[in-house]
Amino acid sequence: MILVIGDVMLDRYFWGVVTRISPEAPVPIVQVLRTTYSLGGAANVAANIIGMGKETVTIGAIGKDKPAEVLTQLMRNYGITDYLVPERDRPTTMKTRVIAGSQQLLRIDDETVRPLYKRGIVEAKNNVDKVISKCKAIIISDYGKGMITYDIMKHILDNSKITVPVFVDPKGIKWSLYYGAYCITPNIKEFLEYHSAVYRYGITSEIELRKAARIIVKDLNLQYLVITRGADGMLVVPAEKGKIYHAEVKHVEEVLDVSGAGDTVVAALACKVASGAKMNTAADYANMAAGIVVSKLGTSPIVKGEI
Repeated sequence: MILVIGDVMLDRYFWGVVTRISPEAPVPIVQVLRTTYSLGGAANVAANIIGMGKETVTIGAIGKDKPAEVLTQLMRNYGITDYLVPERDRPTTMKTRVIAGSQQLLRIDDETVRPLYKRGIVEAKNNVDKVISKCKAIIISDYGKGMITYDIMKHILDNSKITVPVFVDPKGIKWSLYYGAYCITPNIKEFLEYHSAVYRYGITSEIELRKAARIIVKDLNLQYLVITRGADGMLVVPAEKGKIYHAEVKHVEEVLDVSGAGDTVVAALACKVASGAKMNTAADYANMAAGIVVSKLGTSPIVKGEI
């Protein structure tokens, strides 16, 4: 079993066609033909784990509203065991995208960005304690909405010890929050933003990039740093003086939507390592999985049998 803890979201899609421009403002009028819902954020990570044939339990925060009911039902439809923490004045994070044909025209975010209340933090930590002994890996899916706090992160790292690898999909530049994790999986943009903010100098070459990655691995006491670079694959940077591995992209269909690709990557890495694979092998597997989901329109997890 793999534990996912982080910011769960509901993705809503309005699918339609544009036939004219509004007389009220220079914007297209979308005639909505259908509405669909899918799992987002940490919930999408969990859906990917199910698609890769693993069991998962997910801890996150929701509101006491209709989107929470839809999100919870979707998770249960996937077979995800959920320990969701409801807060009365927190809306369930929902991202609404308006799509005409294959073009996204607009995204609307319903959310509140703040840490959980003290009661919610205690409940989340208690939920971690209920399941952590059964887990082969832990994924922190941090979207910066408030689920991942220093208190919760410390609780997870203290209780996972060295026997359960903790993977982190990071957000923002406060990576000290993840000190001592097994692996952090930023994309190249996130990596450069963090490096520039903390170390105060830019990176202008591949050699400088690799040197900077080595420094970050050491400074944050990580076992691995995996930098995703889209069509350029991934860099797997191990602790100490282990060889840096470049996981190349072998084949990708047409890229339609990169939404959720980072969720798929961290899920794939954790699934393979939990099964006993080496990190380089896990990175090749994650590349393959990411190549599948970016060829789909909308946030779409891996489905059983696709890899």
